[in-house]
Amino acid sequence: ALARSIVIRPRVLLFDEPLSNLDARLRDQMRSELRRVQQQLGVTSVYVTHDQVEAMAMSDRIVVMSNGRVEQVGTPVDVYRRPVSLFVADFIGKAIGLECSPIRRSDGEVTLALLDSEVTVADPSESGEPLTAVVRPEDLEVTPDDGSEPAAAGDSIAMTGWLRGSEFLGSESRLRIELTDGTLLEAV
Repeated sequence: ALARSIVIRPRVLLFDEPLSNLDARLRDQMRSELRRVQQQLGVTSVYVTHDQVEAMAMSDRIVVMSNGRVEQVGTPVDVYRRPVSLFVADFIGKAIGLECSPIRRSDGEVTLALLDSEVTVADPSESGEPLTAVVRPEDLEVTPDDGSEPAAAGDSIAMTGWLRGSEFLGSESRLRIELTDGTLLEAV
């Protein structure tokens, strides 16, 4: 089907979930091959998928849509690291939204009250609207409780919780952690 499509030298290729019926290994191989062919031909491609990994691996730019509305447009790194909403953050990868409240704003930064700690970050909203901190499972570092107070370092905050479950997935383990306030987190 791809050969039939490219032989006529189209200006745009449209893909509608072309890999959805393939097993995981073949999907990975075909994803790489499609990206290579697309780049070699230099043809603009619109690739529709519900597979977030596929979207990030195949794209120069991602458009996240919900209910027919564009939620965010950006590079894979921008959409993943700087989502404009909790919907986008949760749709592109796993995300934990933590309520936080601004304490003070100055010079493009905001200091937030977050899980009994204060953290200062670049202010994503000069409007003063409520904020939600997004934490990715891979951003959490889990250490055993040795009886001492956890210490925050640099741009991190310390949290205390209990391990409530784990899954070994080969190259990684996923841990479910319940914080003292009842918040559930997933760490990789």
